[in-house]
Amino acid sequence: MKKSLQIAFSSMVTALSVVLMFLGGVFTVLTYIMPMISGVMMSLVKKTFGTSLAWVTYIATALLSVFLVPNRECMIMFVAFFGFYPIIKSGLDKIKVKPLCFVLKLLIFNALMSASQAALFYIFQIPFTDEETTTVFIILFAVLLNLMFIVYDKFLEKLLILYERKFEKRIKKLFK
Repeated sequence: MKKSLQIAFSSMVTALSVVLMFLGGVFTVLTYIMPMISGVMMSLVKKTFGTSLAWVTYIATALLSVFLVPNRECMIMFVAFFGFYPIIKSGLDKIKVKPLCFVLKLLIFNALMSASQAALFYIFQIPFTDEETTTVFIILFAVLLNLMFIVYDKFLEKLLILYERKFEKRIKKLFK
């Protein structure tokens, strides 16, 4: 496959991801959804063109997002987790003991979400809570984020199977 076509495709995915991240910043209801959708595109780049191009696409998207996305939370969610998780997911899925794999994924997710919240607070001065926010809300938010991650992980798994069976050959044929 021609390197120029791969780079052009990677550039288009980067541009689309940055636009989606920008929309996630403009419409706050999309703050968590757009980083996940952009992450899905990273997994498709990895599946089609390989891990190295997926990392290049992730780094380019992350750097552009830092400068262009107005919502820091949306940008941090992509940079800290949803941008690279689809790239490393296949490596984590190779762990034979499924409960260990599941726990490891949750530990990575929770550690990086905690780090991203700390970065939002200490670097960007964006508080996670205010005076009215209770501990129950914080616990509920953490539980819902974990549920969202579990659904996202299963969605990625099923999407990649669908992509492999229905679309991968056609897309690779386009880029020959």
